[in-house]
Amino acid sequence: QKAAEEAVAVFDKNWRFDAKTGEGFFVADKDEPARGNLRQPLDRDLAMGRVYIQICNLTGKRDYCDKARALAIMFKNRLVVDGDRFIWNILGTTKEDLSHGAIDVSFACESFSAGLIFTKEDMSRFGRTLLKARQQDRFSQYVDGTGDDDALNTYSVSSARWLDLSRTDCTTYKTVHDFMVDYLKSK
Repeated sequence: QKAAEEAVAVFDKNWRFDAKTGEGFFVADKDEPARGNLRQPLDRDLAMGRVYIQICNLTGKRDYCDKARALAIMFKNRLVVDGDRFIWNILGTTKEDLSHGAIDVSFACESFSAGLIFTKEDMSRFGRTLLKARQQDRFSQYVDGTGDDDALNTYSVSSARWLDLSRTDCTTYKTVHDFMVDYLKSK
């Protein structure tokens, strides 16, 4: 517990909270190449959010719970409802890819399990995001269902990282399972 708290404390200097919106996020160190003093990409924020949820569950300390909630609010505010699914960008207008999107979805699943912000309907929307990213024998590159996967099937194989959604939606499991069985047969 102490080690986990000390590890995340390193990032306290990068934490920002907007009291008007209730959103929390991180900025990069001023000397970080290409990102100096700018907002971090969404998946970096939400990866830390998963840690905050675990430390909150472990210690019950409000600071970690509050930061996890603020990150959940920030993420939910960036989701766009597109029909019956969500789409979102990683940073500004840059589309989120399926691989990094798995980090975001994992955070949303952990938030849902902890009773933070996300609902069962939100989990269903994330599941439909993945289902609509399925393109015959592979998945799209981006969470909005666009973009072709690369020759190594990097994004398609990363669909397995969305399996946290199977806790609330068995269709996600079946879709990923069927893809992986077909994929492995082809190797």
